[in-house]
Amino acid sequence: MMISGAVCFSNVIKQDQWKGQDTGFSLTLTLNDSDAEILGAEGVKIKDYEGTQQRKFRSGFQPEVIDMAGDPVTRELPRGSLVRVLVKLGADDHPQWGRSTYIDKVRLVEEAEGQAVPDDF
Repeated sequence: MMISGAVCFSNVIKQDQWKGQDTGFSLTLTLNDSDAEILGAEGVKIKDYEGTQQRKFRSGFQPEVIDMAGDPVTRELPRGSLVRVLVKLGADDHPQWGRSTYIDKVRLVEEAEGQAVPDDF
């Protein structure tokens, strides 16, 4: 399944951390209504944050991230960048959290301007 959205939080190069422990790679996206409906119909819970629909996608391995030319992207994706994500859904519905969403691949469609962080920062 392919989902499009705008990047809120990117952890596709370095793993996300909680209390000093690596928790895997992740990408939190703001979703449009149609993609949110598609995920919702599959049992995925969507978070409402200040009037926008968001979902966190995870991976236990570093996902492949490429640009529109097919070249690898080797930096975190700036907030507001537009992406397309190939997503795999977990097999089971969790009663509280819904179905899990896993990142397969990410394509950077449009990088947000003025938001990029230099590689050596």
